[in-house]
Amino acid sequence: MNSPRVSKLMKKPGRVLSRLSSRSSDAIRKAAWRLSKGRAESTVPIFIVGAQRSGTTMLGECLGRSPSIQNLGESDPRAFTSFLLRDNETVVNLIADCPYEHLIFKPLKDSCRVDELLALDPAAKGIWAFRDYADRINSAVRQFGRHPLDVFEQFKRGEAPAWQLVGMSA
Repeated sequence: MNSPRVSKLMKKPGRVLSRLSSRSSDAIRKAAWRLSKGRAESTVPIFIVGAQRSGTTMLGECLGRSPSIQNLGESDPRAFTSFLLRDNETVVNLIADCPYEHLIFKPLKDSCRVDELLALDPAAKGIWAFRDYADRINSAVRQFGRHPLDVFEQFKRGEAPAWQLVGMSA
């Protein structure tokens, strides 16, 4: 039995093939460019953070198309476990081992730690993605249904906060 995500993708095979083809050609183009340029002397880490459904994935994917940028999205197991950024030592090692000029991390669940993450490397940069609150909420409701409201109701009752509310006070 297919998962809901697989079932959804199967309804749009042309779109899926187009995205795979585009990603494959991007990977080939980037690999060729990297071979012609060699390893970068240093890597600038970039942390893209923001509220859920604010455009962080789109921003990371757009920037990641550049041949001088490696994008480690929140589902990349080298940098993330269950969408949480791995330990600081792992992050520092990924930066040191990166052959690209820029390395993007999209630690959405770690947005509350952005100061700590920026302190890992003196050259580190941060981008806070912002989207109009009404558009962000409408997108979240379309994507997740009632779940965002349930999270806030749990928070109001004093139950353990979900990752979306880490650092908030009642």
